[in-house]
Amino acid sequence: MCTLDIEQKKKIIKNISNILMIFTFVAIVLIPSAFAGDGLPEAMFDTIKSGVITTVRDNLSNTEIFNTVTAGNTVSKVITAIKGLAGLLIIIIATTRLIENIDKGNEVVEAVLKTFVEIGVAGIFVINLDTFVGYLTELGQAIFNDISAALPPEAVADKLADSSLEDVVGEKSGLGIVWWLKAVTTLLLPYVACIVLEVMASFVSYSIILEIGIRKAFTPIAVVDIYGEGLRSPGARYLKKYLGALLKLSVTFAICMLGVEVTNKLFNDFTIGTSLSDIISGIFKIVAVNATVIGLMFKAGEYTNDIMGV
Repeated sequence: MCTLDIEQKKKIIKNISNILMIFTFVAIVLIPSAFAGDGLPEAMFDTIKSGVITTVRDNLSNTEIFNTVTAGNTVSKVITAIKGLAGLLIIIIATTRLIENIDKGNEVVEAVLKTFVEIGVAGIFVINLDTFVGYLTELGQAIFNDISAALPPEAVADKLADSSLEDVVGEKSGLGIVWWLKAVTTLLLPYVACIVLEVMASFVSYSIILEIGIRKAFTPIAVVDIYGEGLRSPGARYLKKYLGALLKLSVTFAICMLGVEVTNKLFNDFTIGTSLSDIISGIFKIVAVNATVIGLMFKAGEYTNDIMGV
């Protein structure tokens, strides 16, 4: 007779606990709606149909949240607080270069003039940084608005929106409770999966907006060395990365729209009379597409870095 060691017992207890947590979550989400009426299956189906695109579109298009993060009190106070430090760093860097140039045997007058020019250019840039960064922000938002206008979610998802629950689980017949149970049972796992994916989509969306705010807040220090190597300087690269962070809005939206097109194609295969196994398989494929979209959204930064060449 074999006995379980302590580690195996712990693993079994952990698995049972996870299962109980899943059932508890499902009960909290579904039971109140079940007693509210028979619209639960339709609500579950609408959640699966919308996928992550609705969540991402609403989050990224929310100008109030974007402006609060990128132009709110926190970012403004940080920029104001570190502008003085940025000015000091400009002088330190320029003086260090002056000493290096003199040590290399360069003309003292020429080296001094070059240092004054460097301080002047970098200083003017930092003083007017709000204007320059504002132009980049407007450019990033304009690109996002143009792409979202060219690929409106409502237009792309027309076929998906026209799909009804009866197209998937069949028409109601006989006892309504039987159809209700069939619909809920069929949609339960993909529905829970979509809820989790929507939370992840919100996480990615807000992460992009917060990254833009953080990069903008510390721009004064990042650009103090912008004069040194021109477009190859650390300051110029930082500004390109800031624009890249703004482009993440557009890249993320485009990823979601591609996911919607694939989902539309999968829904076209659903017709009344399709076997239950095919229906379940198709729905889980749709969930897989949404999960893939989330995975690609996490890689949006890599795509924008390649686009910006940083």
